[in-house]
Amino acid sequence: MIDALEAVWRRWAEVGAGLTEAEWSTPSRCAGWDVAALFAHVGVFPQAVLDPPEADGGEPVSAVAILRGFNAPSGVAHST
Repeated sequence: MIDALEAVWRRWAEVGAGLTEAEWSTPSRCAGWDVAALFAHVGVFPQAVLDPPEADGGEPVSAVAILRGFNAPSGVAHST
């Protein structure tokens, strides 16, 4: 399974590397999101899974907490 995930993310990186400036700024079907925003949104998945952030007590943060932080006004969903 890890090999399959590696192959998928390697291909994802190849797709991103091949996009032009115009393609990066192309609107998507998600209102207000262009290709760059969607690419960034999906691109954080491997790191969040392989290296999840820790809570103050040293325990891994829950998926709910990760999404709350991501969607907060100062979070990645609004800042990138």
